[in-house]
Amino acid sequence: MRVDIFWSDSDIDILVQCRDNVRYSLFGLVRMSDQLEQIFHRPVDLIDRKAIEQSANYFCRRTILNSAEAIYIDERFLCIYTYSV
Repeated sequence: MRVDIFWSDSDIDILVQCRDNVRYSLFGLVRMSDQLEQIFHRPVDLIDRKAIEQSANYFCRRTILNSAEAIYIDERFLCIYTYSV
């Protein structure tokens, strides 16, 4: 997380990447977002890496993927990254 641009009212941008063998739904991502908001006590913008990789918006795709920093890795299930926009 870039502390130099992190204000007291900032949200947290989270990029999640699930392994191919993991099945999940939009409801599951919303629930994960809600749980992260409870942990961090601030809004969370959670996006799926596959959705960003397939985005037609080149600038957004490049910015997010180039700034992503892994903050949690579970080799069996998922990786979680923060990113800056």
